[in-house]
Amino acid sequence: MATATPPKTEKNILKRFLSWTGSEEEGSRGAHLVAPIRGEVLGVDRLAERARAVARQEKIGPPPQRRGPGPLLRRLDDTRAVLSDIQHALSDAAAHGIDISSAGEWLLDNYYIVQEHMREIRTALPNKYYQELPKLTTGTLAGYPRVYELAIELIAHTEGRLDLDNITLFTREFQRVSQLKLGELWAIPTMLRLGLVENIRRMALRTAARLAEVQEADVWATRMRTASAESADALSQTLSTFIDNHPQLTPTFVARFLGQIRSYQTNFTPLVWLEQWIAEDGLSAEDAVTRSNRRIAITQVTITNSIQSLRMIARLDWNEFVESQSITEKLLRDDPAHVYPDMTFASRDEYRHVVEQVAKRTRRDEDSIANEVLALARENPGDARMGHVGYWLVADGRPALEERTAYQPTFGERMYRWAKRHPSVVYFGVISAVTLMVFAAVLAATPIATMGYALLVVLLLAIPASEVGVAVVKSVVRLMREPVTVTSFNCSSPVEAVEVEVEAGGGACWARALTDQVADIVRAQSIPAVEILGERGRFAAERLREALRMPATALLTETIENPL
Repeated sequence: MATATPPKTEKNILKRFLSWTGSEEEGSRGAHLVAPIRGEVLGVDRLAERARAVARQEKIGPPPQRRGPGPLLRRLDDTRAVLSDIQHALSDAAAHGIDISSAGEWLLDNYYIVQEHMREIRTALPNKYYQELPKLTTGTLAGYPRVYELAIELIAHTEGRLDLDNITLFTREFQRVSQLKLGELWAIPTMLRLGLVENIRRMALRTAARLAEVQEADVWATRMRTASAESADALSQTLSTFIDNHPQLTPTFVARFLGQIRSYQTNFTPLVWLEQWIAEDGLSAEDAVTRSNRRIAITQVTITNSIQSLRMIARLDWNEFVESQSITEKLLRDDPAHVYPDMTFASRDEYRHVVEQVAKRTRRDEDSIANEVLALARENPGDARMGHVGYWLVADGRPALEERTAYQPTFGERMYRWAKRHPSVVYFGVISAVTLMVFAAVLAATPIATMGYALLVVLLLAIPASEVGVAVVKSVVRLMREPVTVTSFNCSSPVEAVEVEVEAGGGACWARALTDQVADIVRAQSIPAVEILGERGRFAAERLREALRMPATALLTETIENPL
C-alpha cells in the first residue's frame, strides 16, 4: 500500500526555522526540505506587542571567546553553493522546455540580486564584527545574535514584506524593553538580508524538489504509455514495478503523474485503478492538485516577497535609520554647546563609535557612557570648548573621560599614545634600526676585503638604507593608527560656519579654512565681505579670536574687514 506521511507541523516559528541546525549534514546541500520562515501575519498593534514580547523573553550572555565565522556565515557560504547548483539545474530544465514553475522563473530572473546581497552580507559582516554581537543564551536561537532573532521574527510575521515602517516599528518597540547596542543597529540590514536569503534558499530547494518530482512523474507516465502501446502484459509488468518501487507519492508527483496519463488517453484502463490505489492513502487526485497548487503559490509568494524586500533594503537610507533608533544619538544631541546636531553624519558617527568603544572596554551600557560625557560637558558651562561633548570624546578631555569610566586602553592604543608622546624617538629610532639592519645584511652577504671597501659600501648604502627606514616607519604608523576623520559641519552660511567652529574649539587650521571659504565667496560675488556677514560676522570673528587666542584669527578678521 502506498504511504505518504505528511510532515509534522511545529507550533513554534523559530523551532521550524532552526530545523536545519541539528547537524552539519542537515545544513549541507543535501538537506531535507523545510517550511519558509512564515508565521501569523500581524497588524501594527500586534506586531508592536510581539516585538516587546520577544525583547522580554531574551537572555543575553557574555560574548563568547571565539574566532572565525559563526554558524550564520557558514550557512551563507553553503547557501551560495546551494543556490548556484539550483540555478544551473533550473536553467538547464527551462532550456529543455520543462515546467519549472513561476517561482523558478522568478528565481532565475532575479538570481543576480540574490548574489549581490550575499556579497554585501559578507562585506558588512566580517568575522570579528559577528563575534562581538551580543548572543542569546536560551531558546531555540541560543548562540545566535539577538538581533538575528529580531530579524527572523519580523520576517515571519510580515510574510517577508519588509518596509521602513514595519522595520522601524519593530525595532522601536523592541527597544522599549531592551536597548540595542550601536553595533546591533548597524547589523539590522545584514540580519534582514540573512533571513531573506535563507527564505529564498528554502524556496529554491522546494522548487528544485518539485522539478525532480515533475521529471520523475514524466518518466513513469512515459513508461506507462510505452508499455500500454506494446501489450497488455507489458503494461501489467510496468504497473507491478510501479507498485513495488514507486517514488514518494507527494502531491506534486501525483498531480503531474495522473495529469500526464490523462493527457495521453482519457479512457486509459489502469487510470481509475491507479487513482483508487493512490487514494487509499488519503490523497485523491483532486487533493493532490489542490495541495500542489497551494505549495506552488506559497513558494511563489515567499520568493517574490523576499526578493522585493532585498531590493527595498538596498534602497533604504540606513544612516538615518540608525540615528533615529540610537539612544546614544538622542543623548549626544543634548550637547550643552549645541554643536553636535549641526555636525555632519560622518562626524557624529565618529563620536558615537567612541562611545561604543569606551562602553565595550568598560563593560558598561552605551547610554551610561554618553551620560558621563554629557555630565563632563555640563561641568564647564562657561567654556565653549569644554562644554562641547566632542572635547571629551576625541580631544584633550578624553583622558578625563577614561579616568571617570575606568577605561583600560588596549595594547595598541597604549603603544600609539606612547609614540605620540615621543615622536622623535619613534621616528629616528625606527629609521636608525632599519638602516643598521640593512647595513648588517649587506655586509654579511658581501665579502669584505679591506676596511676601505667596507667604508665605500656603507657610504653607497646610506641613502637607500635610510629610505627603507623611512618607508618602514610610515608603514608602522599606518598600522598603529587609522587615519583620523576631520570633524565637519553642515553649515548654511559662512557666519554659521564660524560660530559652529568656535563652539567646537577648532584650532588655527579651522581659522585658515574659514578664511579661504569667506574669501572665495567674496571674490566670486564681487561684494565686500561686510555686506555678506554684517554685524553677526564681526561678532563671529571676535568669538573666534577670543576662543583661539592665536594669530590665525587675524586672517579671518582681515578678510571680513578688508575683503578686496
